[in-house]
Parts: sequence; C-alpha cells; structure tokens
Amino acid sequence: MDNKRVGIVLILVAIAAFLISVVFSEGYNSSAGFIESISKMNIILSGSNIVAPQLPVPIPAPVVAPSAQWKDFSTEVEDRLKMIKAERELKEKEEKEEQDKKWAEYEKALSSRIAIPFKFFLAGDITMLFTGIGFLIIPSRRRTY
Repeated sequence: MDNKRVGIVLILVAIAAFLISVVFSEGYNSSAGFIESISKMNIILSGSNIVAPQLPVPIPAPVVAPSAQWKDFSTEVEDRLKMIKAERELKEKEEKEEQDKKWAEYEKALSSRIAIPFKFFLAGDITMLFTGIGFLIIPSRRRTY
C-alpha cells in the first residue's frame, strides 16, 4: 500500500474512533469550557454513572448581639432560645450523619467503577490523525524501472 492510502485510512479511522468514543463518553458539562469538559469526561467500562452527593446548604443561625434589652427578657424566652439552639444542633448532627452516609456510598460505588478518561482516547485520536496527515505529506517511494 502506498503512503497516500495509508494516510487516508489512518485519518478515517481516527475520525471514526473519535466519534465512537464521544458517543460512549459521559460527564460533558455544557456550562464549562472545552478543556474542563474534556478533563471531566470518562468512558465507563463497568459500573454505572455516579453522581457526587450535594453538600447541604448551611442555614445561618440568627445573630443576636447582647445588649441591655436582653436583661429584660424573662427566663421563658431564654429557655426557648436554648431549646431552639439544641434542636438546631441535633438537626445539624443528623444532617451530617446522613451526608457522611451518602459520601460513604459514593466512595464505595466509585471504587467499584472502571472508567477510562476521555482525554486518553482523544490523545490517541489526535496522534493517529496527525500520523495520517504525515503519511499524506511524505511522498511515496518512487520506483524506477
């Protein structure tokens, strides 16, 4: 086979491999830039698509500065504030335990998953493409009879 045919075959195989790998890849983020999307994309060989758990949005505690008016509050109000604070701490503890459980499940699923980063396929496709272009540019051997 001469260089022109080899070059065309390599270019076509590179384009086909790229299109096939794009179809089977996941993790594309349209709001991110091109380089960031490529670095986050994977081709999953075994396992399933895993999404990291969302971090809970913290609810800010009411900020109350001590002042002279606080001295006028009755003990009922102070007890109510302490109870609210205790309920809030209990709720935060439960949310943290639930979040820790979700992260443990995520880590377990992530360790059982086999995925190849898309950038490795892209690097191979680009190498094959430029090799094909090189074969097209380099003249074939001239035969003299």
